[in-house]
Amino acid sequence: MTSDMRKSKHELAVFREFMAASGLGIVPDSPSNMEPPFPDIRCSFVDDGIVYFELGRILDPEMQRLRLAALRNIGKQVKPDIAKLGLPERDMLRSKLAKGYRTDGAPIEVLLYFDNDNLLVGDVPVFDDFAWHAEYVMKPEFDLAPPNFRRVWVFERHRKTILWQYGRT
Repeated sequence: MTSDMRKSKHELAVFREFMAASGLGIVPDSPSNMEPPFPDIRCSFVDDGIVYFELGRILDPEMQRLRLAALRNIGKQVKPDIAKLGLPERDMLRSKLAKGYRTDGAPIEVLLYFDNDNLLVGDVPVFDDFAWHAEYVMKPEFDLAPPNFRRVWVFERHRKTILWQYGRT
């Protein structure tokens, strides 16, 4: 299986978990993977027609580097580069909103997610009240988004929980 095939399979699995947790009126067999320049997933809403979802894993690259260093140097202290630590949820949202997508007029929703597939890509929210944090860190970014972006979602896969949702309805 190629890397692209694994990525597509992973994204569809994440989307199906999100679909179940969100309770959105998505036609059950409608989600399918798409190739660029389209967003990652195309699906049909029962009441709303075609909607695209662009997915993004929330993961701080510096924290991932530290995890790898800790695994390679068990028993030794690893030191973060504080200047490289960021707000991965904000950075990923910015990245997704800056891309140009083809949607043939259908709206786009951004689905960002905390994953815990394995030790290297796993991450969990660092805030007890993620929604409060997102209002200050992510909402201002989304408010500047092009009009074809309808909503942004933050999903935690471990607990199958929607942590935050915001957008234009």
